[in-house]
Amino acid sequence: MEIKKCVRCGSLYTTDNDVCNECLIKDKVEVIKLRGVINEGLEVGTTKQDLAIKSGITSRNLERYLKTEEFSGIYFPETSCDLNNNEILKGTIEV
Repeated sequence: MEIKKCVRCGSLYTTDNDVCNECLIKDKVEVIKLRGVINEGLEVGTTKQDLAIKSGITSRNLERYLKTEEFSGIYFPETSCDLNNNEILKGTIEV
């Protein structure tokens, strides 16, 4: 096994995960919390910052979770301005 640096806390560890065993537990708790917030329903135009505030998850960790396969089909813009520009370009907003 190779020695890795935990992306969450910075400690060194030797597992196949992206985080150490201690942070893996914290990640699991936060992913459950994130699922709950998303399943409760969100307003149209909810940004990543809004989601971070509502869930209590740091932006850095939220970004990691949203890149996983579980959340890959969900789009949250960085800012409300990004939503308007991206949706208009994609043609999903009727003007």
